[in-house]
Amino acid sequence: MEKFLQSRLGVTGLDGFLGDPGALSTLDTGLAMPGLFDIPGAPPVLRDLLILPYLVGRDLARAVVASGGAEAMIAAWERPPESTEQVLHPEKFLSREAPRPVVPRPDPGAGRLLAQGVLGELLLRTLLDQEGEAPATSGWGGDAWRLWDTGGPTVLVWKSVWDPPDDAAEFEAGLRARFARRQEALPSRGEWSVYRRSDGWLFGVRRQGDEVDLRSSDDEEGFAGVLR
Repeated sequence: MEKFLQSRLGVTGLDGFLGDPGALSTLDTGLAMPGLFDIPGAPPVLRDLLILPYLVGRDLARAVVASGGAEAMIAAWERPPESTEQVLHPEKFLSREAPRPVVPRPDPGAGRLLAQGVLGELLLRTLLDQEGEAPATSGWGGDAWRLWDTGGPTVLVWKSVWDPPDDAAEFEAGLRARFARRQEALPSRGEWSVYRRSDGWLFGVRRQGDEVDLRSSDDEEGFAGVLR
């Protein structure tokens, strides 16, 4: 799109970054302007889902073109990224570093599966809400979540895996800090750090090696069960 605007419509101010993905241009400097990409009244997750694909996708497109021109871009459309990690880190897309498969445990054993999916590195950045800090998500290897209706309690089970354990520890620390800022910290339950939201939802966080688990429920009995 940028190349089209420059070559066909005579738009100026694009020269500084078309040939240099790292250069700042008139458009790039706007990214640092406070409030430029705010959506008043919208939660951060909605803002990031609507806005960030344009910004990080542009950076990926630049890297792909720099690696092999238009042919590389055509090939990327035919075989697109497998994860938002590959979009955020173009070198991982170019090397085809695939996400690790993750199966969230435990299965409650009864009830109805309401929804399941993957957050990915992009939304984990949103979750941590580390404004002004280096994101503690760069070692993402894979994740998956499942939400259950167990005949009364609602139960969320989420697991993430990280490429080295040090990155898992960094993410766990960021996740604990996020909950401590926004929720009430409760006494730990064994290896689980526990938090309660104002509406009663309970959250448990733990790390085991290169894995970080989050388990949650809107019911004390359901929460205790999913921690067990």
